Amino acid sequence: MYKLLFFISLFFIFSACGNVEDNSASKKKDDSEYSEDYYKFSKINLKKHGIMASIMLPNETAGIGAAEIPEIIHVDSDFRWELKIGNNFSLLLEDFGINNRLVSKMIEKLESQKNVYTIKFLTKTPELLVYEKTIRKHESTSNKQKKTYHIYSQKKINNVIYEIKNSDNGNTKDVVLYMQKSIASIKSLKK
Repeated sequence: MYKLLFFISLFFIFSACGNVEDNSASKKKDDSEYSEDYYKFSKINLKKHGIMASIMLPNETAGIGAAEIPEIIHVDSDFRWELKIGNNFSLLLEDFGINNRLVSKMIEKLESQKNVYTIKFLTKTPELLVYEKTIRKHESTSNKQKKTYHIYSQKKINNVIYEIKNSDNGNTKDVVLYMQKSIASIKSLKK
């Protein structure tokens, strides 16, 4: 009788251990799936800077000159933030309250500049624009046409609409694609 109870007990112990391993294996799988998409990024919490969100920003492995620690520039009581990593990566955020027509207004602005610039949209959604901007030949004093890449987005974070963009000078295409991935990673935090 004791041997039977002993074997039954061992059976339950080994079964329980097997379940624990399965749970941890599935957790590792979930982590690796997330890490796979953002393996060149580090998570930054913006809560202490007045934005109830987290964002994934490129780290030193991204190869875009982001070997420095991210710098968040914000003046208390201001509605603007700058997320800066080195000299190449700078995202500008601005609180626009409930105004959810930011991207459509930007499209109108770009349309009005067509006589000076050639605009080619790489991504055009109701909440995100990624575009290539080239000065038209007749407006340029140089024979070489310089292409710059830009990103413009509106993102709702805890019922507040934020404008998110790179500098007016633009960036390389690679840097803008990293910015796009960072913007997509923004997650609201609970208060």
